[in-house]
Amino acid sequence: QGYAVRLGLDVAVLYDLDDQLPHSDLLAGYDRTGFYIYETVCLPEFPCEPRHLPPGEEGLWVSDQTLLDAVLGQATMFSYPWRYSLTIFEEGPREDDLRPIWTRNGNLLIGGAQYGPRQGADAIEGLAANIEKRGVKSDLTEVSQALEAAVYNRRANGAYLREAFAGQGDIERAAVLFDRAADDYEAVLSGLDDGIADRVEADQIAAWLRDAATVEREAGQIFLARGQ
Repeated sequence: QGYAVRLGLDVAVLYDLDDQLPHSDLLAGYDRTGFYIYETVCLPEFPCEPRHLPPGEEGLWVSDQTLLDAVLGQATMFSYPWRYSLTIFEEGPREDDLRPIWTRNGNLLIGGAQYGPRQGADAIEGLAANIEKRGVKSDLTEVSQALEAAVYNRRANGAYLREAFAGQGDIERAAVLFDRAADDYEAVLSGLDDGIADRVEADQIAAWLRDAATVEREAGQIFLARGQ
């Protein structure tokens, strides 16, 4: 009680959607039967819209069991060595040295597979390679929601960097790269509206993803340079 708590969870379990979608929500409160959560991203499939509740409202209610199942679902999805992923935010001194944060975020963007499934740009390239291999047989229904979230997040990332680091050329360059990644993900979603028709379309979708991976990796390198 009294702390902000982040939950890593499978939002598809939370809202009874198809497939799997790793996500983060914040606990906003609780009662005897369930929890109130703050939804960090209101995608079309979610039961919310941006700012549809005024400040001070309790949030979206979800039952105890549903929330536990959603949190356990993400742990299972990524083969975590723990069952439940909780991050407690405690009040602390202001941190003026941002280098560790730049380094951590840079590594996340570049990706890899150190602790399980591929992450970051490496995961995007893996998806592109799979589409190139399978062509019209590719089934991307499982990643469509993740791509929608990527469009939203990268546009928000770019807007934040421009506002918070105005006039800093390297970070403004990273903002441009995030916008380009969002454009690529949006193009992929548009291409998937009616499925992959032929090999040409499959190769085009893979090319958009590879371009997104390239710019995500470049943004990661900018962040790593900031962290030195």
